Amino acid sequence: MPKKKEKKIKLRPCVQWFAEQMEMALRSHDDDRGEAGWRDDHPASLLERLQGEAEELEAALDEFDVFDDMVKTIGRFNLEVVGGKTSVEANRFDMAEKAIKEAADTANFAMMIADVLYQRHTGGGE
Repeated sequence: MPKKKEKKIKLRPCVQWFAEQMEMALRSHDDDRGEAGWRDDHPASLLERLQGEAEELEAALDEFDVFDDMVKTIGRFNLEVVGGKTSVEANRFDMAEKAIKEAADTANFAMMIADVLYQRHTGGGE
């Protein structure tokens, strides 16, 4: 895969948004590992960590689904308004945010694997 000049592409809005979620997750670890601290890791160890993150994502999605099912079954049992949202809506939003964070973490490990392989193949550089 030789380096070639690639045409600049415009990202789809959902891809841009998700890339920003990934970047925020990466930046939260910059103090510990630096901006590209994964480059010394072996792809197999990154894959193990990706699998762990995928399990965390699955748990977050399960939690979200259980909560959603409970709300549908019981109805809006607590309509106390907190910050412009009912407490049920606030809890649902928090659970969705948790699942989104786990999705970004999982995607970051896939990106890290691709980056390590690309760096090895091309001899480094950004």
